[in-house]
Amino acid sequence: MMVFCHEVCLFGPATSLTVYVMQRATKFVTRKLLHLFDFVATSIEYYSKLITELDNRKNPKVFPIVSNVPLVEMTIDGVRDLRRKVANDDETIIAFFGLRDVDLSIEAIQRLWQDGLKIKVMFIGKLPMNFKHNDLVNSFKTGVLDVNELGQYMKIPDVLLIPEKSYYGCSFKSGSLAAAMQNGLPVVTGKGILTSDTLIDNQNIVFADFSDMEDVYGKLKKLCTGSEFRCNIGKSAALLLRDRTWNNTYEKYMKLLEE
Repeated sequence: MMVFCHEVCLFGPATSLTVYVMQRATKFVTRKLLHLFDFVATSIEYYSKLITELDNRKNPKVFPIVSNVPLVEMTIDGVRDLRRKVANDDETIIAFFGLRDVDLSIEAIQRLWQDGLKIKVMFIGKLPMNFKHNDLVNSFKTGVLDVNELGQYMKIPDVLLIPEKSYYGCSFKSGSLAAAMQNGLPVVTGKGILTSDTLIDNQNIVFADFSDMEDVYGKLKKLCTGSEFRCNIGKSAALLLRDRTWNNTYEKYMKLLEE
């Protein structure tokens, strides 16, 4: 039998007696649960490390989460036409996808506008109920999309921003990250303890400190003014995730169960 451990919560500072007791209880229950199964799997390398520290008799297999946003086949003309519904040909599209805090990133983009850069900000999919930027100039909101429309809109940004704090960072448990990289989008996000070692700054991703507006501004400016740099990041991202498909995940599961 196999158990898959997702969102492994066995770390973090014990900020109070209640948190300490909950951590101890969670570790106790998890350790007992692990003993019941022949195989253990999880979604990212950091979770595998935590499980191994909890029970070194286990050898957790890592099965990265595959994006739920399908790769959509579109012609060059189709991508161009959809892009023109969002932005002018001379504008760089910076997109957000997912319910995250975008305030500092918007401040950085406003600095780029002040520098004279032609940028269109795109918000893909559902927005938070308390979204603060409905009056943002030069922006486009797709609204809620069905999954195939979502796949189409993931093909047109020049840069995708995934704001994440630097302690945890972005990881492959994020479907947004997988969807963007599979579509060859250069991603700006945070690096932390959850981040995979396969994500390499300025090679297949760009890391920024999302508590530092100047850092986010600088990373975005480099991408917006360097089309070749953007292209290289996007190509390397797509190459890294080339084999991350549901079919391959299924085959890995079956191979494990046959051992």
